[in-house]
Amino acid sequence: MSASSTKVMHGRRQGQMKTPVPERPHSGTQQGGATRVNLNDVTILSRKDWTRIQDCLSKTSHEAERIKAEQEDREIRHEMSQGLVKNWSNTIAGQRQKRLEGRKIREEKDEEERIQIDIEEEIYKAEKRKSAIEKAKRQQYYQTDRVKGFHGALLLTEVLREREAQLDLKSQIEAANAGKDSVYQKQIQEELERSTLVEQKKAANRRQNNEDNASYHKKQIRHHMREREQEQDIDREEGKDIQHSLRQYEAEKRRITDIEQKEKREMMQALQETVANREIMKAIEQQRQLEEDDEIRKFAEAKKKMTRLRKQKDSELFAQRQAFTNRQVEALGKNQQLQLDDEDQRIALAVGEQEAKKDREDREKDEKMMKMYAAMAKHREQQVSLKEKQEREEHKRAEEMLYTRLEADAAYKLKQQEKNQQNYEKKKELQGVHLDQMDKRKENVKAQRHSDIKFDKQNYDLLSLEEQQFQDYAVHVIEEAKGRGCKNVYPLVKAARDGAGGGHGPVFEGKGGIRPSYLVSDPSGIEMPFYQKDTTEEIKNNHKPDLSGNRLGFVW
Repeated sequence: MSASSTKVMHGRRQGQMKTPVPERPHSGTQQGGATRVNLNDVTILSRKDWTRIQDCLSKTSHEAERIKAEQEDREIRHEMSQGLVKNWSNTIAGQRQKRLEGRKIREEKDEEERIQIDIEEEIYKAEKRKSAIEKAKRQQYYQTDRVKGFHGALLLTEVLREREAQLDLKSQIEAANAGKDSVYQKQIQEELERSTLVEQKKAANRRQNNEDNASYHKKQIRHHMREREQEQDIDREEGKDIQHSLRQYEAEKRRITDIEQKEKREMMQALQETVANREIMKAIEQQRQLEEDDEIRKFAEAKKKMTRLRKQKDSELFAQRQAFTNRQVEALGKNQQLQLDDEDQRIALAVGEQEAKKDREDREKDEKMMKMYAAMAKHREQQVSLKEKQEREEHKRAEEMLYTRLEADAAYKLKQQEKNQQNYEKKKELQGVHLDQMDKRKENVKAQRHSDIKFDKQNYDLLSLEEQQFQDYAVHVIEEAKGRGCKNVYPLVKAARDGAGGGHGPVFEGKGGIRPSYLVSDPSGIEMPFYQKDTTEEIKNNHKPDLSGNRLGFVW
């Protein structure tokens, strides 16, 4: 590195020379341990310059720390200010805070008052509900038959008390008015006569009004009867017209039905004729086919026979012609021996041509017949082979169908076996389900029996409680009736006896203390009486003198 250095400028001031960085000596310069430094190349800075350089390098971080410190200082002073002024009452914020606190206190107080009012209201409503429930229970209790009967007995007791009071009052009035009867009787007689005259006049007026009304009603009845008779005449006429129209309608309907039946019969007859004609045509067609086949067969046989006869006839004719020709030739030979040889040759040539032509025609006919016979034989062979082929195919189809049916039968048998196995499994499963259901049903019956026993016990306890309440209520009412001066309280005592039901029989302790009724076995079905005659004790002593001295309740 060069020993020269550059100046470092700071603003307008003249800076110091930049401290040169000393070069690192080579390894050859190190001797023994320490590195030699040239002191002329080292610049020594003062603390102020060093601080200034560090501040210049870390200017941004210092500025941020300063701003942060100022912000924290402002927040601290703000909190101190808020803490000082929050309790001041002479500021707007203090007054507002005070009003809010007062409002909050008032709302809490009002809420407490409302809660107290709601609690009181709920208590009042609960008491009202309780009283309403008690009243409803009391009214329901009053509506029971036994309480209504007891209240009826109470009413009878009050009536008897009132009747006794009225009898006492009547006896007192009669004793007080013993000397005033004659004057009162005369006045009553005069009033009776005057009222009798008035009633007679009123009765005469009523009779006259009744007669007038009766005559008017009779006129109305006669008028209504005439109107009814006219309406009946009109109805009868309308009924006759309707019956006539109905008869016409029925006749027209029968005529239409007859026409339809006739058309149906004609159509059925035409259909039957068509079917019969079709059957006849089918039979005729079959007969014609058979006849055609027979005619073809006869024609072929006749044709064969005619061909054979024709051959025989042709051979005979040929022989005859040949013989005739030979005779003619011999005759001509005898008669025309003198003719020229050329005429004999022409005659022989003409005869040869004629015979050749005849032979050629015969050969053509024979060839046609042979071809026809060959075609017929070939057609017959084809038909036979076709029929054999059809029979083989039918046999093959029948075998295939048989195999198919056998396979289908085997598959059906296997399917039926699987189905039977499934049905067996289903039945077995259903049997298990039925057994489970039977067990559940037994458990349900047992549980229901226990429930019934429990219910009967609860019902017995409830009936006992009701009986105790009724007896307490009856004793209280009887005591009040005696306190009011009721002398005859026997109806109340009778209605308040033990056992609900209102019967004449004994009390059943095991059935809730009910008192049943016993009915006679005759068709009347009335209740048996509750009294007992002397014959009852006599029967008891005669039949069962030593078993029991108590009454069993069967005779009452």
